[in-house]
Amino acid sequence: MRVLLACLISIPMFAQTYQVRRATNVDTGASLPATCTISRVFGKTGTAAGFYYCVATNTWKLVLGSSGLIATAQGGTGADLSAAGAGKYPKSNGATPAVFAASTLAASGIGPCGANTWASTLNGDAAPTCTQPAFSNVSGAAAAVGFEGHATHGALKGLADDVGRIWTDLGQQFSQTYIFSLAYVGNGVALAGTAGGGGKILRSTDYGATWSDLGQQCSQTYIFSLAYVGNGVALAGTGVDGKILRSTDYGATWSDLGQQFSQTEIRSLAYVGNGVALAGTGVGGKILRSTDYGATWSDLGQQFSQTYIFSLAYVGNGVALAGTRPEGKILRSTDYGATWSDLGQQFSQTYIFSLAYVGNGVALAATETGGKILRSTDYGATWSDLGQQFSQTVIVSLAYLGNGVALAGTYPHGKILRSSNW
Repeated sequence: MRVLLACLISIPMFAQTYQVRRATNVDTGASLPATCTISRVFGKTGTAAGFYYCVATNTWKLVLGSSGLIATAQGGTGADLSAAGAGKYPKSNGATPAVFAASTLAASGIGPCGANTWASTLNGDAAPTCTQPAFSNVSGAAAAVGFEGHATHGALKGLADDVGRIWTDLGQQFSQTYIFSLAYVGNGVALAGTAGGGGKILRSTDYGATWSDLGQQCSQTYIFSLAYVGNGVALAGTGVDGKILRSTDYGATWSDLGQQFSQTEIRSLAYVGNGVALAGTGVGGKILRSTDYGATWSDLGQQFSQTYIFSLAYVGNGVALAGTRPEGKILRSTDYGATWSDLGQQFSQTYIFSLAYVGNGVALAATETGGKILRSTDYGATWSDLGQQFSQTVIVSLAYLGNGVALAGTYPHGKILRSSNW
């Protein structure tokens, strides 16, 4: 029996009220893993077989099973939706926490599919339909993913595994020479922080495909860092005054929290959950920590004799990463940034300018002086070298936007590079 699981494709519904659930990580097995991070999906075989969604840290909920369709809220309880009708499937409102509901229409693609067919068309709820592919479809991308029973067939897992392998060039942005920082704030909205033309914040509403200019912020010359902490709240770190800026409207407007602990640069920011945010500084090489969504901060002190904490990223399960200068080290924390260990210098680089997590244990690191992108597949414990990118000498920033899309900002040509597996 072939089951076409529409709940694994991220496609906006009418008025963007709901979107079909898409997995960022799918594995299979007879037993659910003891641990999980939010948004992970697992295909369980045998007893209580079905697809399970990680609604909170180490908490699984059944979203598609042999006993019917289950709607869940992250951290809440499940409700049986099997009475909604044959062929219905879960969809999400896309919020955090996400709320699941039954689809309005049935998935016409559910059931046996003939040989040499695939899911290529969608009905009003983005449910797949099995059709015969035309020759012209061969170079395109499938609109849905097919499953045999409860097994995954690599294509699904590849949505996360292939992120960051191939990049395209979107060109220089608004005459800026640095794209220092990038962040995704949800609903297709991305932010970019610049220098070399006035410490601007740029904003995109189409997953980074096109950008608008919000102008210079609070008389700063550098927007070194950006982070999203949920509920519309975004943070920005600046130079030369070492300020943290805060937005409560998804980066549309900003307020000034002032200079932090006499530092001149807030080089990096990251959100690690439960209201905890981290900030990395220069020239004191400090890590700052907030437990109230970036409203106030405490000082954890200088880290491993480094003078800059250029980058920070959260990879789940309490694990955070930090990139440094002048020795190009990657630091790693397993307690939400409270304490840190030193993984050492990486590939003879002197700067780890940026870090980003793209799911399924895959993390990316951006470097100078070689303009390299580094890649880890074990939550930042070890790293491989993808080499110099497009003759750039510095990869200044990285961000993951979801749907397999990653962005990189460069120097000296102020380019934005884009990676997509679609």
